[in-house]
Amino acid sequence: MKTVEKKKKQGALDTLSNIAYVVKDIYRTNRMLFFVLMLEGVCAAAQNVVGIYLPKAAVELAAAPMEWARLLPILAALTLGLVLLNAAHGWASAEEDSSYYDLRMSYMRRIVNKSMSQSYGRLESAEGQNSYWKARGVVLDGNLAQICWDMVQLMTTFLSFASFGWIIGSLHPLIVVFLMAASAVTFLMMKRGSNIYDRYRDERAKVNKQKWVLTEKSAEPKHGKDIRLYGLRTMFLNKIRVLADRNVKIYNKQRSGYIEQHFCDAALWALRDGVAYAYLVWRFTRGGLEAGDFVLYFGAIAAFSGFVDKLAWRVDMLIRWRQDIGYFREFMEYEEPEIETPETANGSEVRFENVSFSYDGKTDVLKNFNLTIKPGEHIALIGVNGAGKSTAVKLMCGFYPPTKGSVKIGGAEATKIPPEERYAKISAVFQDMCVLPHTVAENIAMSDSPDKERAAECLEKADLAKLKDKLDVPLTRAITDGGIELSGGETQKLTMARALYKDAPILILDEPTAALDPIAESETYHRFHELTKGKTALYISHRLAGTRFCDRIVFLDGGEICEVGTHEELMRLNGGYANMFRLQSHYYNEEKGGGEDEGNVENN
Repeated sequence: MKTVEKKKKQGALDTLSNIAYVVKDIYRTNRMLFFVLMLEGVCAAAQNVVGIYLPKAAVELAAAPMEWARLLPILAALTLGLVLLNAAHGWASAEEDSSYYDLRMSYMRRIVNKSMSQSYGRLESAEGQNSYWKARGVVLDGNLAQICWDMVQLMTTFLSFASFGWIIGSLHPLIVVFLMAASAVTFLMMKRGSNIYDRYRDERAKVNKQKWVLTEKSAEPKHGKDIRLYGLRTMFLNKIRVLADRNVKIYNKQRSGYIEQHFCDAALWALRDGVAYAYLVWRFTRGGLEAGDFVLYFGAIAAFSGFVDKLAWRVDMLIRWRQDIGYFREFMEYEEPEIETPETANGSEVRFENVSFSYDGKTDVLKNFNLTIKPGEHIALIGVNGAGKSTAVKLMCGFYPPTKGSVKIGGAEATKIPPEERYAKISAVFQDMCVLPHTVAENIAMSDSPDKERAAECLEKADLAKLKDKLDVPLTRAITDGGIELSGGETQKLTMARALYKDAPILILDEPTAALDPIAESETYHRFHELTKGKTALYISHRLAGTRFCDRIVFLDGGEICEVGTHEELMRLNGGYANMFRLQSHYYNEEKGGGEDEGNVENN
């Protein structure tokens, strides 16, 4: 696999490579913006050159009234040219500003698309999340747009620098050499400032990530109840303020090198321009220059010094931005390992063979896990929090490869089945429910072209018939005042309707009924059991009575299978499952006065 880390070693993320990357990317994705940027750079440079010849022509015209017939057309042409260039430059700048928003949105769409298309394991990992937030921050902070602007300024400055250097070189070549040598010192100071700036870049990126996440969480409606009930507004604002203050402190450390550079630059400016002006005045007083040429060279020296500084500054800025472009490229150019020998699943049998798995490479969440779920069989996976139930689901879906052993679906390795084919075989309802700001029908079909009749049928089966006549209503009031806000239990039923709509041969219910009361949960599981007969199903629940109908119950403890059997068999075994069931029944009986069959209290 060719990763960005390898490319870094090859020097692919150096400054020149990044400039070429951005230029090619803009040319490929927004050709109009590309030509507008080129036009702006050329027009701005041409303005500078024409602007410096205009005073020369005016002085010569004033000094030689008899030459009006020859000089006036030149002055008029220069003035007209300057007006036209200024108009073209202004139009290009306006077009550029309006295009930057589209450019940023384009980059954000690409980040979102990449995020959704990469593997779940990469997305969930700390490394993947860190890479995502860095790339996102570069775009939202406007840094990519700033890079474009800096490149235009660099082109303008370079063209102006070359033109004015040629003009000054005609006065004396050593003047150009002297001015560039003095400015080289400025560039070295800038480079030192950039190194200091880069030293704190990652630290600042982490602080910004925390601030963005906290800001977004504070505005999410689902957190609104807790924020108001527990008076969290002050806490949120204080934490955001603390992070903002840390960001400012880090930024001030980043700027410290540039502050030193500005003091050094002021001293160099006095020396550099003082020597050049002294030579120019000496030539003029000795009669070696005409008044018009004196004005031309005087303006050229003043502008050239600025262009040298600007050139060094723009190059330094692009060197500084290389890290930001690197963040964006690192995220976008990450390549998933290719499946060398893809396999095809034949059937819906699921088999775990000697599976062990660890998230951190140290502690096994699953240990020597062996389980076969036959086609059409309904299995309940039971255990306390941290027993490894949801991890088994992730491995079954192919989100992660097992650390040891193998997970097979239809006889094929789960991680070797092409993702689209693998996902097509599984319908799942998870604890973390995904409800989109789209219509009811689109949320059930998970498509922008839903079969509404089928969606209505699935809603009825999932006990949400009241939404059958509201298939075109968005599931949020954030989109429209007429939107629907569902309760937690209704949301879980909606996701079950989604699983029925997909109608895949394998069904997973990963504790999707936590928001339902015990009786509703039991009824829901029984309804699903009847509706999904013939499908391979895996049920995960804390509350045990709701899964008694399953063909087998698998009891996990500490990532290992401890007991397997029917409810009756495990009760006779009198082990961990029986103890958990009796404990739940005991609490339920104390509260409701029911018998053992009513034991549906969630284990804490």
